[in-house]
Amino acid sequence: MKEQSDTTVAMRRRMPAEWEQQEAVWVSWPLNPVTWPTRMQSVWNSMSSMVSALSRHAKVWINADPARVDAIRRLLESEGGIVMDQIRFSGVPTNDAWCRDHGATLVQDLESGRLCGLDWDFNAWGDKYQPWDDDNRVASAMSALLGVSVERSPFRGEGGGLEVNGAGMLLLTRSVWLNPNRNPGVTAPSIEAWMKPRLGVDQVFWFERGMEQDDTDGHVDMVCRFVSPNALVFAVERNSRGLQYRAMQELREQAESIRMPGGGHPDLLPLPLPDAVYGEDGRILPATYANFLPVNGLVLVPQYGQERNDANAMGILGECFPGKELVGVDCRDFIREGGAIHCLTQQQPSARS
Repeated sequence: MKEQSDTTVAMRRRMPAEWEQQEAVWVSWPLNPVTWPTRMQSVWNSMSSMVSALSRHAKVWINADPARVDAIRRLLESEGGIVMDQIRFSGVPTNDAWCRDHGATLVQDLESGRLCGLDWDFNAWGDKYQPWDDDNRVASAMSALLGVSVERSPFRGEGGGLEVNGAGMLLLTRSVWLNPNRNPGVTAPSIEAWMKPRLGVDQVFWFERGMEQDDTDGHVDMVCRFVSPNALVFAVERNSRGLQYRAMQELREQAESIRMPGGGHPDLLPLPLPDAVYGEDGRILPATYANFLPVNGLVLVPQYGQERNDANAMGILGECFPGKELVGVDCRDFIREGGAIHCLTQQQPSARS
């Protein structure tokens, strides 16, 4: 593994869109009793169901303390439809389960086609949850296991804080990347200058913020996602008295001003939020259907036990990804800790030969 830290590196890379071919999906198994104090078995069951669906379409790498692997393996082996030959255990321990954020963002070198890992110097969303020492080692460990180079970012962030279309466009939120709890004194132009050659983008659009009461400070993958090079879905709050109504109205207004690299605007497709989902303390949780995951012939869609709303989200995303298998994953336990399917996973694009 070759460590790179020079921010002036001239190498040109590209982050493929998620609907492009993927070799594998990485997850970090939920093991922290502090995060999941009363729902561990339920969370394990939901993870097992999700991994089973993924295994039918790609390899699945699981980060977990080696001492817990046998228990995880036994649960997976009892899961109907799972393809155990597709499961790999990395032996990499983590503090928590949010692989999108602490894992490596894997990009392609445009000359060789080989993969490279980007390490965002994870600090638990601005020092919100300690410890995060194991989590901050995951990106380099993933890269080492894959035998690819890793480059550590000169500023802090998370994989859920960026969204690309694979064709030159990048979406970010100022509330994440310009937040003093991650990057005091860092400017938008400096972030753009570093990201553009490494993610293969020509144009960056900045949203001001994401969802209310989102512990990540507003990750874009909770509210706005590309479904094709020229179309994106965005979260909509239909209840004018709802907690998210104002923020989602602002999001839509901002999305209407997005200019694509070739000129013109993307198609904007509304994806209504579920009805309010409450935590045990009565707090409204950042539940969203935008945290879906496309993997080859599969799309995993968050579900919240709301028959009509869940079916509507499945229908909208089914139209966005025609011909793909849609599988719903119960995310009611996941969202109690602030995330869903996309937050729990990190894709490994196929290396180009």
